[in-house]
Amino acid sequence: MVHNWYIYNVIVELKQEVEKVFGQKIQKRKQCEELAEDLYAKTGIFISYNTFRRLFGIIEYHQPRISTLDVLSKYIGFSSYRDFMNRFHSVDEWPKWENLFMGVDQQDVPKLVDMFKYRFYQKDDFSYSFSVLLRELIYRRDLKSLQVILAQDEWSFAHLPYELALKIGVVVGRQFRYVEDELFEQELLKIPLFRDLVLKMFVDYSGLNKKYGTWISYVNQLPDIDEESVIFTNGVLIWKDLLNGRQITAEHLNRIPVLNVDLHPILYGRIAALYLMTELSAVERSQLLREWSNLIKKHPERTLEYIFVSNVQCLVFPTMDFSNFLYGFEKHVSNVHFWYNLSQLNVYYLALVQHAIFVGQTEKALVYLQQIDLTHLRYGYDEFLRLFVYLFQHELIQDPNQRNELWQRLLDHATYLNYPVFSEAYFQQYFQLK
Repeated sequence: MVHNWYIYNVIVELKQEVEKVFGQKIQKRKQCEELAEDLYAKTGIFISYNTFRRLFGIIEYHQPRISTLDVLSKYIGFSSYRDFMNRFHSVDEWPKWENLFMGVDQQDVPKLVDMFKYRFYQKDDFSYSFSVLLRELIYRRDLKSLQVILAQDEWSFAHLPYELALKIGVVVGRQFRYVEDELFEQELLKIPLFRDLVLKMFVDYSGLNKKYGTWISYVNQLPDIDEESVIFTNGVLIWKDLLNGRQITAEHLNRIPVLNVDLHPILYGRIAALYLMTELSAVERSQLLREWSNLIKKHPERTLEYIFVSNVQCLVFPTMDFSNFLYGFEKHVSNVHFWYNLSQLNVYYLALVQHAIFVGQTEKALVYLQQIDLTHLRYGYDEFLRLFVYLFQHELIQDPNQRNELWQRLLDHATYLNYPVFSEAYFQQYFQLK
């Protein structure tokens, strides 16, 4: 469906392009007569000057026929009006941004909804412009507009590709490190799409004892919350308890679901790793890892997703069997299909560095470490994972001055993260595997 605001703006743009080719603004009857002559000379098609008078608003405006728009499009160098519409965004990018900000300024929510429905269906850089829209409305504390826009079915979480949802969530989520408005934030967290896009996409591992952890606790206590949000927040709260030095209890286990193949790969990995941190027997651990491995082998293209969160958890609470499990996928993780896979791949490189150090392959560990590109680590995970970059660098570098500098950097960063588990004794004992 092509929306009226878009048709109007395309015609405005088309008229501007016609004036550029014609060489002057069209404001009088005489110019309309001259345009009719010039158009005939260049296209061999005659259009009455009165049509141009109506089109350019010199007399009462009538929306032009498609046949007229076709001829004008040919006049400015396109094969047809459809051709011009298809390439409209490349003719002039600014009007669509101007319309966005005008809609925000005027609180014209119907116009904004209409505009973004078109962008969504046309795949017109939706994630980028939608992120700008949300950030602008959040900056203005325009809760009413946000509630309407985030209630639209067209871009519900079920209709958004994962990579688009992730782009939006990471960019919008980071904004809240600079927003301090508890009541406003709580109202946003009551909106299902805000939870799906921001809370679940921007998982702030460095903020579990800060704002993000407060968000998780608040959502976890909301009445009538959807089951997926309950599972997600329960899992994150258990992880927070572990980082704060608590053990997983029977009460914790009652709050996470039994593993099943229908779980999203990232959620499956998160929950599987939590089970590995409980008092499982050797047989139970082996069975869990075997079932997990078989599932990954059935879906090799999603390997990085299945092991992403568990990579992080294994970095914090390492065991040799799980390190070996992760190492076993080295040959299967190179397929990077989306931008976020690069972040997952760099987390996996950290797991490979860890494993190589555990088995005494120092040179191999250095090679893996050099492959890590910190710029590809996602917001929310980047600060947390930097801790292990410092730890592994300290372990592998021989120069005593550099080692001392890295050790201090490591301890300072642990203080910044503010998790009791990251004590100096923890780092000193890190490579003494259970």
